[in-house]
Amino acid sequence: MPLGVDVDRFAAIADRPAARAAKRAELGLSEADVLVLWVGRLSFFEKAFPQPMIRAVAAAAQAVGVKVAFAMAGWFPNAEDERRYVEVAAAYGGAADVHFLDGNDRALVNDLWSASDIFLSLVDNIQETFGLTPIEAMAAGRPVVASDWDGYRFTVRHEETGFLIPTLSPPSGGGLGRALAARHLLGVDSYQNYVGATAQHTAVHIGRAVTALRTLIAEPERRRQMGAAARQWARAAFDWRIVAQHYVELQRSLAEVRAKATPIPASRRLHPVRGEPFADFGHFATAEMTLETRLSATAATVADLAATRDIALDRAYEGLRAPHAAEAVMRRLQAGSCTVRDLLMTFPVAERRQAELTLSWLAKYGFVDWLA
Repeated sequence: MPLGVDVDRFAAIADRPAARAAKRAELGLSEADVLVLWVGRLSFFEKAFPQPMIRAVAAAAQAVGVKVAFAMAGWFPNAEDERRYVEVAAAYGGAADVHFLDGNDRALVNDLWSASDIFLSLVDNIQETFGLTPIEAMAAGRPVVASDWDGYRFTVRHEETGFLIPTLSPPSGGGLGRALAARHLLGVDSYQNYVGATAQHTAVHIGRAVTALRTLIAEPERRRQMGAAARQWARAAFDWRIVAQHYVELQRSLAEVRAKATPIPASRRLHPVRGEPFADFGHFATAEMTLETRLSATAATVADLAATRDIALDRAYEGLRAPHAAEAVMRRLQAGSCTVRDLLMTFPVAERRQAELTLSWLAKYGFVDWLA
């Protein structure tokens, strides 16, 4: 059951040449330049860590040689989080101009829909079960680059209305996943810290995001074709006139569904609805890291790894990871790819659970690759 949008309204908002020209001029962009847009909460613990998105936009801009701006329209939970995002933009923005704009200003957001060329949303949070903004972007006629994540893989048609970027969840059944659930259940960690710690160890493949953005930045006609296909798909599947009929069908079928339902078998859980996040939500991601997942080195260096010590969001929830494991893993992979099992065997038994999340963190920020 999808959420719906008023496709005609978003089409009218986006198709305003004068508003487009004015807003792009305000951002220092010509029509030949490219504006990548995010709309949504600017919250690393409730929506998405921004580092993969900012790094991907910057790398794509540098590779193509086109002037690119990344507008993140949203709202910060507090001033400290705003400072952290600004720090990330300064560290990783590179060739891209990163703007943090007021997503509560409806007129401004409307102008950004008109001014934008590409919509980007690399969510990594288990809270994101559907995602309305990619639907709004498609209704606006914009191609979408989104993480291959739960509802996003239903709404975005890969290589037709945009690109889905592979994601990787940590191994399920591990002690630290259960520890996260238990700490939240007992009130030690807030819900925000619970989902934030889970997201910090969920990887979105930065390299694939760069490839998708490079394609759309370098090929205006591809953007136009994908944008047109996106609006057509939004009108066919997510316009409220279509979605409302689904609710009518649901109402008619609920009694039949209940009559056919079988009892849910008992299971050993910490709590009926608060289980281990990496097990309960592992299917949100493209794949789950297992002992047989093969990891390989990327172009990142140990010096790049050391630089993350200066970035607050990179260090978030670092108590869940083995403090010395990251550098050891990178040095081991420089000698050749190997499985997660082989890497974990290099650590003492007592450190292996934390080392698992270290591997997930390294994958998240592009220090190791699971798809090469």
